[in-house]
Amino acid sequence: MRLLLVCPWAVINTKACLFVLLHWWGWALALAFLYIGVLLVAFAVLRSSPGTPRVAVMHDIGDELEKKGLAQSTSYGIDRAFRIAGVPDSGPHYYLRLADGSGTLHLSGSYLCDYEPSHDTPRQFPCGELTVRRHLELGSTIDLICNGAPIEPELDAREYTKEELQGRHFPSDGEIVREPDYQELIRRERERAAAA
Repeated sequence: MRLLLVCPWAVINTKACLFVLLHWWGWALALAFLYIGVLLVAFAVLRSSPGTPRVAVMHDIGDELEKKGLAQSTSYGIDRAFRIAGVPDSGPHYYLRLADGSGTLHLSGSYLCDYEPSHDTPRQFPCGELTVRRHLELGSTIDLICNGAPIEPELDAREYTKEELQGRHFPSDGEIVREPDYQELIRRERERAAAA
């Protein structure tokens, strides 16, 4: 009875019914493959576009933590900067000379990759007026708020090799380095670059 509902002329022509069934399954398979293909293309496009940038999400999280009293903001005036490319497992290092001459702010970590310029995003960090928001309990950097004009790093030093890292000490993220001063720090990096 079911066969007659699907293909009522099956009694008359069995070959015609088989053709109709195969034809129907063929269309169903073609549509399924087309649907999967469209989903894969959409997924690839969405993955390559930033959507909501991570920086914007971190700003929102920072705002919420500040409302709850779990974040502290510290603002700095910056007048010079240099960068060391990603040190293995820690992201890039930035040395930012404080405009008041009191020291050099050291920022490091993989979160800084979110602030790096790209082909479609102009440089915003480092900048002349910088606010660093840190989690009070964890001590980690939540986000950076760039208010001043961007500062182009005067040196973009290569990453350290494993041999160069032996016995090397880097300041902590957010530490203000007083000795050596900015001039000495950048001189050492320029010497290292020349020696390579």
